[in-house]
Amino acid sequence: MKKIVLLFTLLFVVLSCNNNSNIVTFVVADAGPFVFNLQGDMALYEGLARFDTAGNIVPAIAKSWQINEDNTAVTFNLRPNITFSDGRPINMQAIIANFLQPITTDSYTTIIFNNILSFEILNDLTFRVNFKSPQFFIEDILPFLFILPMHVIQQHGDSWALPAKQVSSGPFILQSQRGNQMVMLANPHYWDRENVFIDRLIVLSIPDNPADTNYSLFNAFYTGRADWVATGPHIPRTISAQAFANRHTQIAPVLNTYFVAINHHGPLSDVRLRQALALAINRNNLSHILHGSRPIVQGIVPLAIPGYQHLGTWATANLFDPILARELLAEAGFAGGEGLTLTLMRLNAGGVPPIGDTLAESWRNELSIDVNIIDISPYQYLEEQINNGHLLIANYSFHIPDPLLFLSGYHSHFNIFGYSNLNFDNLLELAGFASTLEEYMALARLAEEILIVQDQALIPLFDIPTRAHLINLEKWDGWQANQRGSRTINTWVGIRPIN
Repeated sequence: MKKIVLLFTLLFVVLSCNNNSNIVTFVVADAGPFVFNLQGDMALYEGLARFDTAGNIVPAIAKSWQINEDNTAVTFNLRPNITFSDGRPINMQAIIANFLQPITTDSYTTIIFNNILSFEILNDLTFRVNFKSPQFFIEDILPFLFILPMHVIQQHGDSWALPAKQVSSGPFILQSQRGNQMVMLANPHYWDRENVFIDRLIVLSIPDNPADTNYSLFNAFYTGRADWVATGPHIPRTISAQAFANRHTQIAPVLNTYFVAINHHGPLSDVRLRQALALAINRNNLSHILHGSRPIVQGIVPLAIPGYQHLGTWATANLFDPILARELLAEAGFAGGEGLTLTLMRLNAGGVPPIGDTLAESWRNELSIDVNIIDISPYQYLEEQINNGHLLIANYSFHIPDPLLFLSGYHSHFNIFGYSNLNFDNLLELAGFASTLEEYMALARLAEEILIVQDQALIPLFDIPTRAHLINLEKWDGWQANQRGSRTINTWVGIRPIN
């Protein structure tokens, strides 16, 4: 969950995957900076738990843990005699320092840490974390609560993550980072070093450009510059390319939902205008563009999350009502679209469905609104993107089946869209103190109704239930598609070349 925020410039580096036959090099490529950061974080830092190659949560820095019956306490049993990459012990003091001074900027993790009631140190290797209320997804969170070198952070401040100063708790250490390339070497101090068979790990962020196949994710894999492409890339429409892709494609589930983020400053502060835009979208056209492969949804919480009463899909409700849309547009003061020009921003990256033109066409045809489309780079941060326009095609992709992950980004204290509703905030906070999972899910559902049905704070579009990966399993053993609803998370432990 913790995102180590680093700055990257856009630079495509052509590299040799293996300059020394005695060094095992593995190259993973993706299309955006978020995945770039996360792949690096999972290699450099480890949590109390980690994922195995199939996505199961297994012991890591903690050799075991026990969660009490009402999910209000977790007791951790630490491994003895393990260290950071600089030889400093990962002991009770280092663990507690991470809990007391979390390096995090996201709303969800902040809520978790704010819910900690107390710590109990039971002995040199055992401690208990007590929470103010039940934490129903605490085990799912453990691999993302990275144990960071707080002694280095305290010494070097914001420069602690630079290669010359970086200290690791995970299987790799950072050798260099230039532009869109991160190079890591196996950490000799890692507690499970004997099961790390990759000597050098390279993480690349490649802007997937279907118009220029020389600079595309597929080309990087096809030519051997990348061993694993973690995002479904654009596949050139040739028989040989498709056959090659089919041979090496692995499918895994993903918790990923697309929506239109709305800048609540300016004209779209009027809920009637936001509702008009939502009602004017012809979902038939949207479904056609998506080839019927992705469910058109009413809510932002993915349909794949179990135990949650979802708002439903396009098939269960009439989401297209251009007559009512035009009435609401007139009530908002823009009858016939007069005097209203909107800017729609869409991401120019691999794996992003080409839906911007379809949305703009619906608003032009049904509401006579002028819509300007701007293509943006994935290297712009979300806040920068939304502040430069009115509408943004965005997506949330998380790794934990918790509806609050998909809702908490709109809490007044955290959201960047200008949305604020005290009742919505209160429901999210009440959910944090729910005594049962059923109550937790019900409060989340009420919050989602306010967010979308009442306030139309965003426009839900569709879910992506699966994600394609490209990897040559004839060359690599120990890699499996993660089955926990994540497109990016995998372990590097156990992956080895097939001789």
